Amino acid sequence: MCLDLVEIAETYAECDEAYIDKVLDKKCDSYFHSGYMDTACRDMCDEIIKELEADTDKNPSKVCTKVTKTDCHY
Repeated sequence: MCLDLVEIAETYAECDEAYIDKVLDKKCDSYFHSGYMDTACRDMCDEIIKELEADTDKNPSKVCTKVTKTDCHY
């Protein structure tokens, strides 16, 4: 899921942050609709956006490894 969210965020990287948030929130809704997991998904999206802003490498696996603190690969 994290890798998918990073790919989506990268797709809209040239858009403003509010638009990226909206697109990622919609994706979280498609996964969970509501509840704790939806909130966790949205929190992860916020962390993904921060990492993408701070890291020019933008490697999805690297971003997800930092955000989830576990080794992430395709």
